[in-house]
Order: sequence, then structure tokens, then C-alpha cells
Amino acid sequence: MAKLSPEDKKYNREKLWRLIRAGDVRGVKALLRKDKSVVKAQNPHKNTPLHLAVLCLREKTDEHCNYIPNPKEFRRWTRKFRRIIDALLETGAKATAENDKGMFPSDLASVAFPIPKATRALLQQKQGKRKSAYAKHQEKMLEELARNITI
Repeated sequence: MAKLSPEDKKYNREKLWRLIRAGDVRGVKALLRKDKSVVKAQNPHKNTPLHLAVLCLREKTDEHCNYIPNPKEFRRWTRKFRRIIDALLETGAKATAENDKGMFPSDLASVAFPIPKATRALLQQKQGKRKSAYAKHQEKMLEELARNITI
């Protein structure tokens, strides 16, 4: 494989973000075959392509919950994003990559609108026992709340 220039890497990174947002499974897989390093790219908020795929899946789940589109269409989109998430993980995406808010992709999967349980479970399995700064903060807040509750 030829060494890619910084311009090519930047182009591939931007192209990957567009392909993920569009839910283009074939395009994502083709780009990952061409340039595996792009899976570790980060945006200014330190979100990785895996963070983005989970956010896009959440967005589709949100649309489904609020607008009740065709259930077949919803299943089609969730399968697409699950295949993108699988491809990213198979190529070496880190399920333990934290963004600037200290969140793993699995944290994004459980915030506000849940994504399919199987996808969330896969992400949590890949991250192992490690907890993100966000998850640690949530636990600390719950413990503090529990201490302050009087019966």
C-alpha cells in the first residue's frame, strides 16, 4: 500500500465523515480498506468515526421516536449503522476513545435516546471494564444523590 500524503489523509477523513452521515456502508468499507488509519481520526471535539456512527444511529432513533416513520425504514437505517459500527470496530476503532467531554461511544449510545440494545452491548463489550470520565462522573453524582436522600 502506498504511503498517503497529509492532504490525502485529510481528504479521506472528511470523506469518511460524509459517508458515515449518509449511512453508506459500502463506501465506508471501501475507504477503510484503502486507508485504515482514518478510523483513528478525530474532529475538533475529539469525536472519532465510531462516536459519529453512534450519534447518527441515535439521530435516526430520535426521528423514529418523534415522527414514527415507516418501521421498515427505521430497521433498514439501524442495520446500516450497525454494519458501519461493526466495520469500524473490525478495522481497529477504539471503543475506549474519549471525546472532549470524556465520553466513550457507548456513553453516547445510552444518553437521551437509546440505540438498539445489541449495538450498545457490543460497544460495552469492546470497551471492557474501563469506564469513561463521563461514566465515573455519573456514578459519583448518583452516589452523592443517594447519600443526600432521607427517608
